Amino acid sequence: PPPTPTPTFTPLPTFTATPSPSFKAEYVSKDTCSGSWWAEIKLRNNGTVNFRSIFISVKDTVSGVTNAQLNDGFTDRNGCLETFTRDKIAPGDTYLLSAPPFNYDPVGHKIEASITLCSETGQKGVCVTRNIDFTP
Repeated sequence: PPPTPTPTFTPLPTFTATPSPSFKAEYVSKDTCSGSWWAEIKLRNNGTVNFRSIFISVKDTVSGVTNAQLNDGFTDRNGCLETFTRDKIAPGDTYLLSAPPFNYDPVGHKIEASITLCSETGQKGVCVTRNIDFTP
């Protein structure tokens, strides 16, 4: 008898989803302690990756002063009372972030903020940037 054909199995290509970092940033309020003033910015992770590090700069367009910070993790200063920190912002989470402080009250000044969040510490991994303007 003729040989029986044996079907060969061809595996289908595997699809791996690319991590999709995304967040929203919104100015909420201004806070102060001992002659320093800073913006409180609400961050909402609406992507699919954890954020573990940040680069943030705030520029006072009236005085020309720019302050910036690089951090692993995230900090919320509650006036002079207490400081809250978190090592990551998970997908779906919201966090109130304290921006770098000014040594004067920037009330009525337009502030330009640039916020870059990254999936790994040291501002590495997958990063995404948002720019917001506000006037405290």
